[in-house]
Amino acid sequence: MTKEDFSMLQNYDRQFECPLERSDQGNEFELILTCCRPVALEVDFQRQAELAKKNLDTNKVLELARRHKVASLLYGNLKTHRVGTFDQVLIDELAALYKKNVHKAMKSFQALHQIAKSNADFQIYVMKGLDVAVRAYHDIGVRDVGDIDLLVASEHMSAVYSNLVLQGWHSKVSLVTRFFTSKILRNSHCDLTLFQAAFPRLELHWRPTHNPYEFPMACLSSQLTSGNSSTGLYGFGNEDLLIYLCVHGSKHGWGRLKWLFDLPNVIEKLNIEWDTLWQKADRLGVSLVVQQGLMLASRFCHVELTTEIVAGFKHKISRAQWHSIREFQSGPELWMEYPPAHLLIYVWLNRIGTATTPKIFIWHLLAMFNPSINDFDLLRLPERLEYLYFIFRPFTWSIRRLKIWKARTSAA
Repeated sequence: MTKEDFSMLQNYDRQFECPLERSDQGNEFELILTCCRPVALEVDFQRQAELAKKNLDTNKVLELARRHKVASLLYGNLKTHRVGTFDQVLIDELAALYKKNVHKAMKSFQALHQIAKSNADFQIYVMKGLDVAVRAYHDIGVRDVGDIDLLVASEHMSAVYSNLVLQGWHSKVSLVTRFFTSKILRNSHCDLTLFQAAFPRLELHWRPTHNPYEFPMACLSSQLTSGNSSTGLYGFGNEDLLIYLCVHGSKHGWGRLKWLFDLPNVIEKLNIEWDTLWQKADRLGVSLVVQQGLMLASRFCHVELTTEIVAGFKHKISRAQWHSIREFQSGPELWMEYPPAHLLIYVWLNRIGTATTPKIFIWHLLAMFNPSINDFDLLRLPERLEYLYFIFRPFTWSIRRLKIWKARTSAA
């Protein structure tokens, strides 16, 4: 990133404005931004037509659409223009990706139905994903289907996991039983990844996100994933959903536009009680994270910052945080799977910058020393010696980074 590109950041001194610009990363990136809704705003529709005349690089548009997991949204927008406005090769490629995504969404709903049926005795929440697609996009095909994210109470994890195993789900983690006995792992992690050949990957959460954001299940409001849902599974209530989407997006440095695009659709389609949202965000210590997401959505997605929304803005967001977001968004897809060390530093700095309480700040500051399940898998220690993982963390981290570097080199 050149010094000129960030000239506006160096002069940034306005508290409640995002200094990033829609056009900063080129015409292809701006075209992606105009497709943040299933049906474009008039201003975005006109901008799409203008950008179509600017010799867009079809390959770059496709690369960005795949990279940011928004190809289906792009297809839904661009196909509404008259034939010839956009390269037909681009439209055909996006159509193929859309059809593939619809098929994946249907398989995910099939999996949800089976999971709900076998776990009818437990409260299970659908997190983001299909819940957002149904309630905010009103079309399961236009939002990219990733993992199936489910949340269950910690005390029910073992029983739900056992039921999933009976259905053919399995984990690639050889120490899976340690999740149910290790206090260190339960405190430092939030989910267990499961696989089944017929369905997308499943992430079974015992809390929505990593510490220090707790989101106690007893405090979550809920809403059926759809009014005529045959699964009986619930999603988060409107305010909890928006808070969680902001926390999740910020945690990953807003590195995929898919996560940012959820915000305008949720805000405009669901009834958000903003007083309730800001009270809960303050109580959870995530008001700055929510403010960051809303400011970014306003700048990139034309979200109107009403008086009710701005009433909760009270934090100044540093230049370094905006810099880290842009750096993450502009990187290749490879960064999402195998992030280079300097990018990890940007994400870490952004997380520290969003801390609003001493507890959250200290947690993020010490997060690099917290052992992961990969450390447990790399070095087998008995439970009575688990504390040694903290001491061995620099060594296990270095070994895993070396493996990641090799994987990134071979993938490139």
